Formats: sequence, structure tokens, C-alpha cells
Amino acid sequence: MELKNDDKIKEVTFLPTIQVPEIAAKKQSIVDVLCKSEKGEQIIIEMQVSPQEGFEKRAQYYAAKAYSMQLNKGSDLVIKRAYEELNQFNWTEEELFIYEQETKRIMDNRAAEDYLIKTAEARGKAEGIRIGKAKARAEKIEIARKFKQSGVSCDIIAQSTGLTKKEIEELN
Repeated sequence: MELKNDDKIKEVTFLPTIQVPEIAAKKQSIVDVLCKSEKGEQIIIEMQVSPQEGFEKRAQYYAAKAYSMQLNKGSDLVIKRAYEELNQFNWTEEELFIYEQETKRIMDNRAAEDYLIKTAEARGKAEGIRIGKAKARAEKIEIARKFKQSGVSCDIIAQSTGLTKKEIEELN
């Protein structure tokens, strides 16, 4: 993270790593390290020992949550408009919970679909390789058959095609 001049972090205060939701029905998050800079900005530090699928999305979620927890209602025109738009819905905690559950279900379904697609692609690739090898073997057998009909020795045919002498001798 590259920071310039006044944005540079000089001192850090460590905060609890659990990001408690404002509404009980919302999801609680736990980050590796949560700090507060001299300017009062929250900084999340996430560390991974090995690559994990979905890490980027999880890190973005944590960052968005930390960012949104620092906002004051109406402090910025854009934020004010967002609050005005959100207030149109005026959801109860139960409605918000249902909405978040539906969002989670949709995300879970997408993840399951992505997994199925990856699995199907891997199976398709494996099947393609198997078919390709079978075709290559059939071509070798056909070449060996033609060599044999032309009177080429089994040793040379075996050397040229990779077939065994026994396989060549069994050809018509």
C-alpha cells in the first residue's frame, strides 16, 4: 500500500478483529488484523498462508464493511442520496434479514454453478484427451496394418508406431 505525505501511517492502534454488525441479523465478520490510523481510518490486514478460492471477494467484503462502518449519515452528498434511496424501502430488520438470506442464497447458487461448470469442463477435457488418444491409437494400428501389407518387418513397424510385436502380428 503506497501512501503519500499526510496519508502516511505514523501510528496504529489495534482494534478488536470482530466486525460487529449494526443490526443483529446481519453477518458478523472476523478479520486477521484491524487497525486505526492517526486520522481515524480503519485499516484491515488479511494474510493468507496459501491461496484460497474466494479470498478476493471476502477481502472486498471486509473492506466495504469497515468503510461503511466509518461513514456518518449525510456526511457527503453521494452518501446522502444513497440514504434517501435506501429510506424509500424502509425495511424492517426481518425484511433486511430475508433480503440478505436471499442474496446469500443467490451467491451460494452462483458458486455451486461455477463449481459445476469447472467440473464439467474438466470432465470434458479429460474425455477429449481420451478420445484423442483412442483416435491416435487407431491411426497407429491402421498405419501398422498398411506397413504389414507392404511387407515391412514387424521390428520396423513396432519402432515406427510404438505398437508391440504381438499387436502387429495379430493385425490382418
